[in-house]
Amino acid sequence: MENDNRIKVIVCIQGGVVQSAKANSPNVEIEILDYDDLKMAEEDSRFPQDNPNAQDEYKRYLEMEKRYYSMEYLLY
Repeated sequence: MENDNRIKVIVCIQGGVVQSAKANSPNVEIEILDYDDLKMAEEDSRFPQDNPNAQDEYKRYLEMEKRYYSMEYLLY
């Protein structure tokens, strides 16, 4: 069950590797928005007979991308 009071962080990567993520509080939710994976999910979703879960995965990435762009603060 998701806790809406948690600090939410979306790490956006493209063509790279995130080595780790740490926090100084247990009240943090981190998601990885990997554009390479999003692109693969989009391509896979065109052939649902080969991967029946591809459409759901692609939608999940698009929803995460929408949340990413709606976030107010950019962390470096």
